[in-house]
Amino acid sequence: MFWKSEFISEDLALWVFDNYAWAIDHHNQRFWLNPDSLVRPTKQYFKAKGGGDHASALGVFNDIKRLLGMSKKRIALEPIPQLPENIGHEYGQTSMIAGQYFPDEFNPLITYNPRIMRQPINFIATLAHELMHAKLDPVADQLPGGWDAHELATDLHCIIHGFGLIQLQGAADAGWAGYMTQPTRAFATAIFAKLTGSEAHIAAALTGREAKLMKKAFKALKDWDEEFCALRAKL
Repeated sequence: MFWKSEFISEDLALWVFDNYAWAIDHHNQRFWLNPDSLVRPTKQYFKAKGGGDHASALGVFNDIKRLLGMSKKRIALEPIPQLPENIGHEYGQTSMIAGQYFPDEFNPLITYNPRIMRQPINFIATLAHELMHAKLDPVADQLPGGWDAHELATDLHCIIHGFGLIQLQGAADAGWAGYMTQPTRAFATAIFAKLTGSEAHIAAALTGREAKLMKKAFKALKDWDEEFCALRAKL
C-alpha cells in the first residue's frame, strides 16, 4: 500500500478500521447513521450549569454518561486534592494528573483535577476518556490490539462514540496530545463524520490548526475507500 497517504501509517489505519468494525458489531448500529451523534460542546448535548465547583463537574459527568449510554452505571466522581499552585510544580507529575479511573466491582471511582475545569473542552475530553475506561473495562482484552493497546483504544473509542471533536480540541487546549496523536484522532474523526454524515458540523466547529488537520484527514481517508465502504456496509 505504498501509494497511500503518509498522513497515517497502514498498520495504524487498519487498527482504527478494525476497532470501528468491532464497535459497530457490538453496539447500536443506528448510532452511526445519525449526524447528531457527533457530540459538540453546546446545550443540545450538555445540560449542566456552568461553574468551577464539584456540583458543576458532576453535572458534566452525568451529561457524558448519558451521551455514552452509561446513565445507569454506578460510578463515583471525586476531585483530586490540590496543592497550592505556587508549590504544586515542586511535587512532579502527580500535580499534573488530569483524571484517573479506579475499577472496582462494587464502587468504581473516577477522579479529576479541578484545575482543568478552566479548560472546559479538555475537562469534557478527560471525563469522557475515564468513563470510556469504565465502559470498555469488561471487554478490553477483546478489542483489536488487545490489552497492550487499551489506552490508545480508550481514546479511539471516545471518538467512535462521537467525541472526536471534543478529543481533538481538548488535546489542543491542553497542549498535550495524550496517548493518541492528533493526526490519528483526526483520521478516526473523519471516518466518524463520513459514516454519520456530519462533515458540515466538523467544518463549523473547528478553526485554525485543527481545521487544517481535519481537511488533511478527509483527504487521506480517500486512500482508504475500500476499507471505508466495507465498514459502511456493516450498517
